[in-house]
Amino acid sequence: VISIPLINYYLKTHGVNKNFVDIDIHKEHNLNQITNIRKNNIVIGDFRKLFQQNYNIIPDTIFYHNPYVNRMWSKIETYYLIK
Repeated sequence: VISIPLINYYLKTHGVNKNFVDIDIHKEHNLNQITNIRKNNIVIGDFRKLFQQNYNIIPDTIFYHNPYVNRMWSKIETYYLIK
């Protein structure tokens, strides 16, 4: 699972037993780990620009939330990366 640390933390605490990669787009040295991602990973969030040169992006699901309840994530996109 590839996402921001907050989403990865939420999934871990709710029992999702997967390998997690934290994306911090504000720290370029952390973006180097993106090039070492294995196939069949799901990405949560709109980070397509980081992967479009090296991976095929396969859309999966879009979740919509009430923006008055959850302003931070009113729309959550998920997709798979295929090398």
